[in-house]
Amino acid sequence: MSRLRQQVAQVEREVAQLQRNNADAPSVVTQGNATPIVQASDLAQLKGKMETLEKTLRDKRNRLNFSLIKCNDLEARCDAQDGELKDLRHRVQDLDNKAKQARDKDKAHTQRAHTNKVTAIESYLAKANAAKVRLQIDVKESKERVAELEAELRTRLDVETQMTLKIKAANEDKKNIGKRLVRAQDKAAQGTTPKLRSCSVT
Repeated sequence: MSRLRQQVAQVEREVAQLQRNNADAPSVVTQGNATPIVQASDLAQLKGKMETLEKTLRDKRNRLNFSLIKCNDLEARCDAQDGELKDLRHRVQDLDNKAKQARDKDKAHTQRAHTNKVTAIESYLAKANAAKVRLQIDVKESKERVAELEAELRTRLDVETQMTLKIKAANEDKKNIGKRLVRAQDKAAQGTTPKLRSCSVT
């Protein structure tokens, strides 16, 4: 574009120079009675060159205008594409924000679910530990009660053993007394009365 403008400017300068030359050198202009400054053939050739340059200038101007129109059209299209690009960027940003919000929401939901699960597990563990403590207390109390019952049972067995021994001793004494009574009765029947030893039963 800049090169075309330079060419047009160069042609315009050449045409202007030719126009000045033409104005300064008419075909009838002479210096006194001398030969004309510009010959008619040279003037015709100069006019033809000027017409050619003017035509070239018009063509280049037309090309320049076409290029300018095309450039303006391209700039308009670029502006439109820039608008579309900005709109797409805004849409992408909106989608990114929505995705981030969705991720944050899902993360918060997951954290809440995890927190609830942890709370439930901790509550279950607390209840299990409390039940374990109660069970340990019950076991301890049961062992103490069993020890008391075993001691009581041993005491009772000792008493029963002592009673059994005493009863056995009493039965032996009773048996011996019965034998003595029989012998005494036999001797009494025979006319003799033996002395009986006293026997105490405890």
